[in-house]
Amino acid sequence: MKHFWLVVLGQLHLLWCTIMLRKLISVALLALVLSPAPHVAAQVNTPKPTNKLSLGFAGVATPEPGTLSVAAPLVNLANRAVADVKIERIELATARVQTPLPMTVGEVGARSSVIVQAELDSQTFVTGQRYEFFVQGTYREGTYRGDRGAARRFRVHTFVVIPPPSEGSGQLRTTQVPSQKVEGGRYPPRPPRMDKDVNSGAPPVPTNPEVPSTPTPTVTEPKPAPK
Repeated sequence: MKHFWLVVLGQLHLLWCTIMLRKLISVALLALVLSPAPHVAAQVNTPKPTNKLSLGFAGVATPEPGTLSVAAPLVNLANRAVADVKIERIELATARVQTPLPMTVGEVGARSSVIVQAELDSQTFVTGQRYEFFVQGTYREGTYRGDRGAARRFRVHTFVVIPPPSEGSGQLRTTQVPSQKVEGGRYPPRPPRMDKDVNSGAPPVPTNPEVPSTPTPTVTEPKPAPK
């Protein structure tokens, strides 16, 4: 009789374990089905941020000792003009920015660009080293006052290579190149070989104020060519 009740209890325990295991499996499957839904909805409904402004290749100059001028085109990539463009922050490593900020750029047409120039302290730069140049500010879409939207922020960047310092003077040297002559050549003419980047735009040249220099002691004047 005791053995009979032990068998019954064992059967009941096994049945209870089976029921609980089925419930756990059902709960796990329900969680797998429902858990991706909010994640997918968030990915579909959340718009991806789009940056309508970009910074092109930068040109650099050293107008005077201790100063570096950087000029780069701020490009509007959209098919609609933007207005009220303002530059609030400029970064180039840890250099101090000498240009007063904020800088008002104004309107940038669709698929157009404007040149942005800034002067920085060049004492902390290393010649030949490449640095990342950041420009940060705000803009509004549209050109008419009633059509302009809310101010939007932008942050664009490009790279700058520090040029060697310009000394402003050097020793004049002369050289002579003898004339050469070739005879008897029977080579067919060939069209010029042009590279693919012939018509590509070069980086902008920074504009700096004219600095007066000391004129040379002797005057240069034209003379007739020898016969």
